[in-house]
Amino acid sequence: MRAGIVLGALALVAALVVLPRLSLGSDEARGMLLAELERAVGGPVSIDGPVSYSLLPITRISAERLRMDDGEALRVERVVADLDPVDAMFGRASISRLVLIRPEYHAEASEPAGPAGTDLSDTVVAPPADGPRAMAMQLLARLPSARMVDIRQGVFRAGDEAGGFSNANLVVNRSAGGDGLDAAGSFVWNGDTTTMRIKLGSKKALMTGGSSSVDFVMSSPTLVASFDGDASLDRNAGITGRVQLESPSLSRSIDWLADPSAPVPNVGALSVAGDLIFAGVDANLQNADVRIAGSNGRGALEASFAGDTATVGGTLAFERLDLTPLVRAVAPLPDDPFDLTRRIDVGFTQEIGLDLRLSAERAMLGAVTAEDVAAALLVADGKATIDVGDAILLGGRGQANIVVDSDQMPPQATGHLTLSDVDTAALFAALDITLVGVAGRSDISAEMTTPVTDWASISRNVQFDTRVRTQSGVLTGFDPDVFRRPGARALAEGTSGATVPFTRLETRLATFGPRIHLREFVLASGTGTVRAAGVLSALTHEMRIRGTFDSATPMTASNNGEFTTSKPVAFTMAGHWPNPDVTSR
Repeated sequence: MRAGIVLGALALVAALVVLPRLSLGSDEARGMLLAELERAVGGPVSIDGPVSYSLLPITRISAERLRMDDGEALRVERVVADLDPVDAMFGRASISRLVLIRPEYHAEASEPAGPAGTDLSDTVVAPPADGPRAMAMQLLARLPSARMVDIRQGVFRAGDEAGGFSNANLVVNRSAGGDGLDAAGSFVWNGDTTTMRIKLGSKKALMTGGSSSVDFVMSSPTLVASFDGDASLDRNAGITGRVQLESPSLSRSIDWLADPSAPVPNVGALSVAGDLIFAGVDANLQNADVRIAGSNGRGALEASFAGDTATVGGTLAFERLDLTPLVRAVAPLPDDPFDLTRRIDVGFTQEIGLDLRLSAERAMLGAVTAEDVAAALLVADGKATIDVGDAILLGGRGQANIVVDSDQMPPQATGHLTLSDVDTAALFAALDITLVGVAGRSDISAEMTTPVTDWASISRNVQFDTRVRTQSGVLTGFDPDVFRRPGARALAEGTSGATVPFTRLETRLATFGPRIHLREFVLASGTGTVRAAGVLSALTHEMRIRGTFDSATPMTASNNGEFTTSKPVAFTMAGHWPNPDVTSR
């Protein structure tokens, strides 16, 4: 008991001796505070307002209206620094807690290569670095040495062209050993309130070329991201661990996070998860789970950020892939006549590079469903290519290729489609053709070219060259016998409810906008062969067709008893589909 009283008395005497020394050394505390701030911002800092000190019950220094001397980069309304009481007992000034109230910082467009000052505990010789690695090294080197840094209502701008955040309320804690970091808080970035937490196992290991554990979580209405793994800041800047990203809109996330002007199609919700390996400028995502526009895929992805344009490649396999929202994202269908002139933006072909191999057990595009689909999506040098190498659809097989070239003026799209042995009745149903029906197996090929500017230009200028060949089928809603009788009549009079088996049906159509040129039409049936050509309008349904009907009856008896060959019947069809006038002679 007596020993405790003696020790307490000695401590009181020491405090009475040391604390006045600290008070008299307030200029030292002021200088230490300025040094911490100058190291953090990379330049000289001055205090324009009053400075106050308190020794008891908390050893504290506070200053108001701080700024950088050489410009408008930093403004802080008030700084409060709690000094370590143990160090204070021995006449030393060290900050245990630093509070920055309403700091506003505007970084220069190009930052110095290294920190303005150095914390003795973090002395390193950092290798030269560029980009994000250099930024991370600078940030770690400039962190104040206080065990806790509390930022309240901060505003930060990253440069003349880069974004920034406001209303930042962040707390950075050092671990007991002073090496680990735990930062958590919230801020407003591009209009969204965002929460964040990052835990770093060892700051010193990162800055000396080693690795550290990293646990990162960020959440906002636009993007939720998390990472759990390890990182290094050596020349390869490696990151390995599990990463997950979720967003209700890919284009909105890129606008919000990186580049508001990026011409990214709005493909809807996106989520990505996988095992990330990121070294230098190359990233690899293994065991990837991707959900895009309601479709789930698994596989592996890789990305490179070496040049001005990021490139992404890899393979993804889907059980069910709905292509409809993806196609509509690139070329949104018009909702009303005013949308016909809405610009279709294909500028994304200049901004990104893609080399993706896709497979799907089942894929849908509108009303058409395909199985066992193998496809490739390529974007490079202003061109976007969708290549379907093989697919089972409509009871047959199909291949397709579409190329969009944004380097042309205006941008142009070309395409090719081949369907082999498909169910023609199923095709008519998918195209919603109900006025006539064809049952049988068909081979179809089509070539397409069109400008890609807006739907009005597409509807006026799209060109198709299509060939259809159907063997041994049944035609409904049309009877070639209507052409046999001479005279004029409505087409519906001779075709309503008709069902005609045929041996061969061949059609070649060439379209330019809504104008359809029927280059060739051949229908061979038991009653005869119809051959026709002409012009139709998909807009007005007006048609002008000329043709011949060659009856299957090869000979007729004449009055003199001799047999003569029947002459083909010439006919015309003019008027509006589905009931034009037919004239035979």
